Amino acid sequence: MAKTTLLDMIKSDSNEKLEELFAKIKLAVKILFGTIFWSISVYFMVAMWNYAQGTRVTLSKTTTILMPMTSPYYELGLAIHTVFLFEMAFTYCVIDLWFVVLMFSFCTAIDSTINRLKIEGKRPDETDEQYMDRLNDALRIFYQNHSKIMEFLYILSETYKWPSIIPILGILLAFCLILLCMSVEVHWMFLSNLIPTTTELFAYNWFGDQVKDKGTALILALSEFDWPNMRTKDKKNYLIMVSYMNKEFKIKTALGYDLSLVTMSSSNTEIQANIPYDFKGTIIQKQYQMELVIWKLECMLSGSNY
Repeated sequence: MAKTTLLDMIKSDSNEKLEELFAKIKLAVKILFGTIFWSISVYFMVAMWNYAQGTRVTLSKTTTILMPMTSPYYELGLAIHTVFLFEMAFTYCVIDLWFVVLMFSFCTAIDSTINRLKIEGKRPDETDEQYMDRLNDALRIFYQNHSKIMEFLYILSETYKWPSIIPILGILLAFCLILLCMSVEVHWMFLSNLIPTTTELFAYNWFGDQVKDKGTALILALSEFDWPNMRTKDKKNYLIMVSYMNKEFKIKTALGYDLSLVTMSSSNTEIQANIPYDFKGTIIQKQYQMELVIWKLECMLSGSNY
């Protein structure tokens, strides 16, 4: 669906946006692969440094009792272990890589959908009927694209309902790892595990916040549309679409938390207590404003007074 529907949606709006999307995806691939390569390279360089000084160590402490320390079995085992770590890491990376690709496509498709509502005002050589037809055509395309976007969001949320828990577990594991390194004599090489964990955490959180921001942008785009100049019957046709905007525009994990920085941090009650009140108030105020915008649009399209 991302390859056909969303990409076609972006291409119909602008070829430049499609090229920009591909450039972002290429950059994300380089960052993900670079992060994994650096993490494993730390283990390998430490092993090589000790090997040059006459000390033979394994890449991971968990394989110490399994690895032979005599030549040529040590060198062969070290090479096989390094290849295995790369294969395991890149296999694990595929899940996050697809998430990044799908989310970049999703956010860009929303921007293209919003642009459908940014139409030129009435031209001097244009009649009222022609302008009304143009408004109706723009809103019809927006409605079609919005339906596809909501379907894609549902599929994406169901697909990553369980994988999105990984960053939450990563927070706990990383915190325990730091405490372990501070409390007992543990090699600080283990902290290289924090690099992919931190990258994955911020990637999931950032995209989770982006989904919410794009949902807000859709509502604002509808509120700024030229509704007064539309035909009354055309307005009522899109009342159901405006009412549908009340649906939660977010990705949720299997634990019920929203995939965003604030809510994932709020899984820890101590961190939640330290969130400034002004910041919480800003979030609540923003949600209230969006609900108010939707309510006003519903009243206007249904002909009620507010």
